[in-house]
Amino acid sequence: MVLFAHGSGSGRLSPRNTFVASQLHAAGIATLLLDLLTAQEDAVYQNRFDIGLLCRRLHAAASWLGTEPLTAPLSLGLFGASTG
Repeated sequence: MVLFAHGSGSGRLSPRNTFVASQLHAAGIATLLLDLLTAQEDAVYQNRFDIGLLCRRLHAAASWLGTEPLTAPLSLGLFGASTG
């Protein structure tokens, strides 16, 4: 399982992230692409660089994956760039 962490100015549907995810899927690797900020939070430019907030969101997503029956047994990797 690869959890994507996007950098500032990027999102879960960016062409780069969806391309990498599709290549991982082709290799049989599960992925989770999510936005670490809500649309309202992303509208505040400074939030994109709030490393503490982004880390808490990423940690929450990773913890959630560890509780889900389908993903809990999988090894977890992180994929990120920029502030992701």
